[in-house]
Amino acid sequence: YGSKAEVLKAMSHSFQSKREAFSLLDQTSGDMETDLRSFTTTVLEFMYENRDLAPFYFSNNLQIQEIFITLGDDQQRTLSILSSYFENCIQAGHIAAQNTFDLSAAFLGMIIGFAFVKPRHTGMVDEPQEIAKLVTHLFLDGIRREEKD
Repeated sequence: YGSKAEVLKAMSHSFQSKREAFSLLDQTSGDMETDLRSFTTTVLEFMYENRDLAPFYFSNNLQIQEIFITLGDDQQRTLSILSSYFENCIQAGHIAAQNTFDLSAAFLGMIIGFAFVKPRHTGMVDEPQEIAKLVTHLFLDGIRREEKD
C-alpha cells in the first residue's frame, strides 16, 4: 500500500458487519432489548475485528477523518442511525421523549468503552453477546436498586 488512505480503503471491505448492524435498526423487532442487543453484538464484533483501526478512527488528524467520511463509516452516521431508531421508539411510546442524539451518544459510548477502553486497560476481550446483554441492561434499566416502599 502506498499510503494510509490506501490501507484504510482496503480495510473498508471488512466493514460489511457494520453495515449489517445498521440494517438491524431498520428492520426492528419491536422489542428494544432484542434490537439493541443484536445491534450491540454486531457492532462489537466489528470493533473487535477492526481494533487496529481505533487509533485512526478516533484521530484528530483531518486527513484521516476525511478518509473515514469518504468511506461512509464515520461516527456521525452511526449516531444518526441510532437517533432515528430512538426517535421511532419515542413515537411508538416505548420510551419517554428526550434528546435522541444524547441517547445515541450514551449508548454508543458504552459500546466503545467495552470495545476499546476495557481491552486496552485489562487486556481482556469479552464475548460480544455478554457485553451486549450488559450494555443493553444498563442502558434500558440502569444500575440503581428500586427503593421499597
